[in-house]
Amino acid sequence: MDTDAIENELVEYIRASLATEPDAEITPETDLIGEGVLDSVAMVDLVVWVEENYAFRVDVEDLEPESFGSVLLIAKYVAERAGGSG
Repeated sequence: MDTDAIENELVEYIRASLATEPDAEITPETDLIGEGVLDSVAMVDLVVWVEENYAFRVDVEDLEPESFGSVLLIAKYVAERAGGSG
């Protein structure tokens, strides 16, 4: 699965549905929680969206900044999980 395409889908969804500031600049490297783009409720919604759109279950152990801290990290996580046994 192409991480660039996943990044684009994530940014589009976050901007349209979750961002605390609709005009927030969101790059692949933006710290989603640290820079206030998402709050904790929005992060849960994002996890649910990822599960529904990429057809795998996110493990609770994976809900760490190393996997879900930025669009880039989420895209890499999704590409690995969706392309593997998930």
